Amino acid sequence: MNDLRYFDDYEVGQVLTSTKHTVTEEESIGFAKVWDPQPFHIDKQAAKASLYGGLTCCTAHIFAINSMLGSLMEPKLAAMAGLGFDDMRIHQPLRPGDTVYFTTECTSLRRSKTKPDRGIIQTHTHLINQHEEFVFSTLVTMMVRTRPGV
Repeated sequence: MNDLRYFDDYEVGQVLTSTKHTVTEEESIGFAKVWDPQPFHIDKQAAKASLYGGLTCCTAHIFAINSMLGSLMEPKLAAMAGLGFDDMRIHQPLRPGDTVYFTTECTSLRRSKTKPDRGIIQTHTHLINQHEEFVFSTLVTMMVRTRPGV
């Protein structure tokens, strides 16, 4: 039984895909009201008159969805620490009603030379919408446990 995904389970070039998430208007507006209350995130009329032509999800919400979908993947990652997010990009607006999924491609692996219980993994992640268009991407660096006894 393998209930965790360890450093040793990764290969450079390996791509993993999550389940899907559909953003509701209630979720989008509620999140933005707390974390980024810009008119184009929380007011339908103001959003319609904006350059976006309608409601859009705020960046913090997009990042949260990305994190949530990655965290829900099975088996769970044997993560020890997140070490950074680089080259973060929003390719296009995420809107209420959009359905997205998460992909992650392992781009590098480095086993610790001094602490054999861990390694560093870099992955390039994307949120992709129902039209197979990139919405968000980032390069993620994580410290991950090695498989016990390996």
